[in-house]
Amino acid sequence: MTCKLSPTVPESVAEEAVDLLAAQLNVVAVDAPLVTGAVEVARSHKLALSDAQLLAAARRANCVTILTGDVGRGEVLAGLTVVDPFRG
Repeated sequence: MTCKLSPTVPESVAEEAVDLLAAQLNVVAVDAPLVTGAVEVARSHKLALSDAQLLAAARRANCVTILTGDVGRGEVLAGLTVVDPFRG
């Protein structure tokens, strides 16, 4: 869960941070329309469905930027600017 961080963060600390964020942020539920939208994002950008679901959920939450180390660093995908928080 925290292996990409250097130095690593204890899982209990990461879990607490996620709990704090979840209480303050809009958490988007995965439902059939989101998955259907993710399939289209995956197809149009040649992404794995799991990555496309992140983008579809971010779009639903009206985000303009997504932080991820997994896809499209520095690109605009599905209308979202992709930023890798693990790279300088």
